[in-house]
Amino acid sequence: NNLSRDVLPPRFSKFSLKDTLVARKAIELVAIELACERITRKQLSQLKSLFDQMDETIDDLPEFIKHDTRFHETLVQAGGNAALVTAFEAIWEYHQYSQIFSSSSDACEETAQTYHKKIVQALEKKNKARAIKSLKDHFDHML
Repeated sequence: NNLSRDVLPPRFSKFSLKDTLVARKAIELVAIELACERITRKQLSQLKSLFDQMDETIDDLPEFIKHDTRFHETLVQAGGNAALVTAFEAIWEYHQYSQIFSSSSDACEETAQTYHKKIVQALEKKNKARAIKSLKDHFDHML
């Protein structure tokens, strides 16, 4: 990979994709549970719009990842916990680069969209159990 060292986040080599996903899981599973109670109509429509944008850019990985980032960020913000938002933002860079290094299979994006759709539907219904399960399945599929 020819990404120059200076664009990579500090200590990047110490962060495995697995470590980063475990941390994301810790942050996002709590956030989505809170989001089931706190999500606003505006945030919900933002998630739907980002889902559509991911559909439109499914063959353009850098664009897809950009919308995917916003989707997960919006999800964490919808939980209304500033500490979780800060933690998410602190590790996101690591996840993003790991994703670029590890995105090998063409089916990854389609599978991700299946889970994103379930997440949005669960949040619409304020169904905590289903929201948590959909997000957990999404993470389990990434490893």
